[in-house]
Amino acid sequence: MYKVILHKNAAKYYRNADKKLQGRINTAVDIILENPRYHVHIKKLEGELKDMDRYRLGNLRILYEVHEDIKSIRIKAIEARGSVYR
Repeated sequence: MYKVILHKNAAKYYRNADKKLQGRINTAVDIILENPRYHVHIKKLEGELKDMDRYRLGNLRILYEVHEDIKSIRIKAIEARGSVYR
């Protein structure tokens, strides 16, 4: 089983989200924990972000890195689609 490590920006977004959105994010993170590489909403990123994957959650994107050696998932960002890749 993987453990989750939240980057401070992702944690801040999560804290400021309403309860309904927090529930949706929790569900997405549970899916990522089950299998961080394969799901209909998961895509491997390219270019400068080639070491990361993204989970599509409506208009939001969850960007994360998988560290197989220490069995952890580092969530770098939770933001709207337009601003998360900047």
